[in-house]
Amino acid sequence: MRIALFVQSDLSRYSDVVLRRGDCIAQFWLFCGPCAFHRLNQAEYANVIRDLLAVEVDVNELLPADDASYGFDNIGEALNYLEEGMPRVEAAIRGAAEVGFTVVSITLSLIAVFAPLLFFGGIVGRLFTEFSLTLTVAAIFWVKSLEHQWFSTMYGVYYFAASVWTFLATLYLIAVLLKRTGPLSGVLHKRQFHDIGVLWFAFTVFYAYIAFSQYFLIWNAAIPEETFWYVQREKGSWWDIGMLLIFGHFAFPFLAMLRIDAKLSLPLMIPLCLWGWAMHFCDMSFNIMPVLHNKNFNLHWLDLGCLAFFAGVLSLVFIRYFKSHAPYPIKDPRLGESLGVHHAGARPPIAAPE
Repeated sequence: MRIALFVQSDLSRYSDVVLRRGDCIAQFWLFCGPCAFHRLNQAEYANVIRDLLAVEVDVNELLPADDASYGFDNIGEALNYLEEGMPRVEAAIRGAAEVGFTVVSITLSLIAVFAPLLFFGGIVGRLFTEFSLTLTVAAIFWVKSLEHQWFSTMYGVYYFAASVWTFLATLYLIAVLLKRTGPLSGVLHKRQFHDIGVLWFAFTVFYAYIAFSQYFLIWNAAIPEETFWYVQREKGSWWDIGMLLIFGHFAFPFLAMLRIDAKLSLPLMIPLCLWGWAMHFCDMSFNIMPVLHNKNFNLHWLDLGCLAFFAGVLSLVFIRYFKSHAPYPIKDPRLGESLGVHHAGARPPIAAPE
């Protein structure tokens, strides 16, 4: 509905380049979405359809639409007031007043839902304060600030989703390695590999949702202070990198892991994890490198050297701490439950596929 109303409005006020690209992407999603569900229905993937619908409901419930989108949707009304001869300040105040209650309500709802996380203890609190907040701040200070004129209220979540996506791919590889070499051979089973694959599949959808939402909000508003970031990345080979991210970062992993048993197939998952590393490198290059090379993707040996250096340092730190502690929490009261042997009558753990 929002897309239909937007197309019917006066498009002459907006950037032609971003509108053309955004219209193509919107039509792609509107066409492919029903087709995909129709094919899944024909193939009797009833559980997959149910799970996808559940993901959609959960995402829309837990991540309400960004406040900025409501203000952007109302820009057209403010422009109409200007055309009627109303002073700029009065037109801005009147346009903001029409969505003021909605924006304040959503903001208060977000504060009420997420603010208590700051006071959580245990693993949840440490994960939120030491990972989510620090990663968001680092992304804004080190990456987004490279083009300080541009702003996006979703960039922190976007970077967080991409980082967790890559982390889960790395976790799958580490789990396979530790099971093969022995330290976790008696702990990791079919259920654990499947759970990691499910989380990776979920963050594949979540990353695509955040990336598309950020693009759509900027395209919908068409404010020059925002659109220049995407316009710059539609020049030269950066357009090809953008298409690679759409199909390689989302479509290919999504379709590859769609089947339940695919998450347990090591011949599929190991190359897919390595592919995930390559896609994350392309994603970071797409965000950072156009500042230096605004026309084409330029890979220098120092880029790979820095990547290898930090990968080596982090690997040494991981090995050091792994050797100085138990490989898994031996005295965890829920360890038996996680292995499927906690309750009487439970079946023994099933070995992970070779």
